[in-house]
Amino acid sequence: MRCAESLFCLFVLVVFSPPALTAQETQVQLKIRTPRDELLDLLNSRVNSGGFDDPKTTMKEVVEALMDRFGVPIDVNVQAFKAQKVDIWGAKMTEDPIPSLREVSFDRVLRQLLAHAPCSAVFLVRDDKLEVTTEAAARRELAPNSTRPLYPLAQHTFVRLPLESALTDVSRTMGMLLLMHPTARQRASSVTATKQFINVPANRAFDTLTRLANLKVVRCLNVLYVSIPEDASGPNN
Repeated sequence: MRCAESLFCLFVLVVFSPPALTAQETQVQLKIRTPRDELLDLLNSRVNSGGFDDPKTTMKEVVEALMDRFGVPIDVNVQAFKAQKVDIWGAKMTEDPIPSLREVSFDRVLRQLLAHAPCSAVFLVRDDKLEVTTEAAARRELAPNSTRPLYPLAQHTFVRLPLESALTDVSRTMGMLLLMHPTARQRASSVTATKQFINVPANRAFDTLTRLANLKVVRCLNVLYVSIPEDASGPNN
């Protein structure tokens, strides 16, 4: 009887034990969590955000409201805005009302608010805070050789996330619709993503993920069409 029980326990361990972690996955799981990890968690968490109706609302008031409501440290690169001839602390947001948002990522809340700034602005994740700066300053830091507008920045930590889900998350950051060829979806279904993206232009993050399954992507207007290298079709076919 005891022998049978032992064999049954061994069978359960062999059949139902999760697969061993890769070296990269182990490193992600075992590392000591840092304030930056907490910031990434907040950016990808679902929140409710009140809007701003007063056209006299300043950037200073918006930043203070975010810090008070969400307990997140935010620094503003005043010098970067001065280089754009903007007094960012005293500057008013655009006159259009800023609508409230419900059940969206904090990342989206920030990007919506910064879209109302008096000049092109983005946020960066630093070691222990978020930094609001100009797109020009961020591009000099992150893509110094590029003259193209900076894509929204991917701020994600993926651990064994199904590849299609990771691609969906990054496509949402880009504000684009993801379409996948059936063969590409099948190929992606056997792949998981263990990656961390911090201040990475979302188009680069997306391309990095597609390479995990040897997929290719075609950008057409607001659509990201993912297929396999052998496929010559596009999103219109």
